[in-house]
Amino acid sequence: RWTWRTIAAGGVWKPYMADGVASVLQCAEHWKAYIRDGENGMLAADEAEWTEKIERLVASPELRRRMGQ
Repeated sequence: RWTWRTIAAGGVWKPYMADGVASVLQCAEHWKAYIRDGENGMLAADEAEWTEKIERLVASPELRRRMGQ
């Protein structure tokens, strides 16, 4: 079953990020080498934070554009 954790744990975000898609990843030490939370992507510690950050991206085209650069 796909959950926010299984999606966040995989490397599926790399090609999307390379194509300029804003990403939300599980807040884990190994992702912190790639993601600066709120600058080039977002890190989420739990399902509630994951949902909140996705909703922020959906609501803000400017935020998506800026993070996708």
